[in-house]
Order: sequence, then structure tokens, then C-alpha cells
Amino acid sequence: MAVYATPDELTAWLDSPAPPTAVRLLRVASQIVDEILIGAIYDTDADDAPTDPNVAARLREATCAQAAYLLALGDDTGATTQAGSHSVGGVSASRAQAAPRWAPQAVSVLRSAGLVPVHPVVPGRPVWWPTWETPWGP
Repeated sequence: MAVYATPDELTAWLDSPAPPTAVRLLRVASQIVDEILIGAIYDTDADDAPTDPNVAARLREATCAQAAYLLALGDDTGATTQAGSHSVGGVSASRAQAAPRWAPQAVSVLRSAGLVPVHPVVPGRPVWWPTWETPWGP
């Protein structure tokens, strides 16, 4: 699994020192970025890192945004993205709203770079899916 940013890059993104858990945080953030990118098509090397420097820069930026989001939530385990209420035995607990799993800024960075796979279906038009032979359309 590729990790798209380093602790030094996270420090630059945050404008403050990265936390002591930065390596783990960036690994989790990279996994979430990979989840956002399911279905995306871009060239990678043997380590699954993007070969295009522009794609690499966007993935780095999205990973830092996702890591900063996890830091702000105070949760890199995903616990706050779970359901807003729980019951065990006769005890119930709830919170106002569960946090989204994906950092809005990370999604925005990837979407504006054209990396989030979006394949709309338009009524009356054939459904088309990109292939290596016709990556940009029939």
C-alpha cells in the first residue's frame, strides 16, 4: 500500500509540527484516499505510487487534508464515523451527529483534479465505461 505523504509534508500542510503518530496517521489517511479513488485510472509504479507528478501532488495534498481532518476529529480509528447512537444492556448513549469518514477538503482536491471516478448515466444515451483501449470515450 502506498503512503502518499511524509511527516515533513504533513508538517508543512499543518503549519505546525506533525504529531508523534504522524506515520500511522498518514498511513490511515492514505488508505482513506485509496477508498475515495476506487475506480480511478492513473499509472503507478511497482509500489503503487502514481508515476505522474501532478497526480502524486494531488494525492499528497488530499492525504494531508485527510490527516488534518482526522487530527481535528481526534480520531484516526473511524469510531466517530459510526452510528450516532448505541445501546448495550440497558444503557444507551448517543451523539448529535456522526462525522463523515472522508474529509470534505480531500474529496474536493481529488474531484477538482479529475481523480474521483464519476460516470454519469444519461437517459437515452448508451452506458459507457472507460477501457485501456478507449480511455476517454468511444
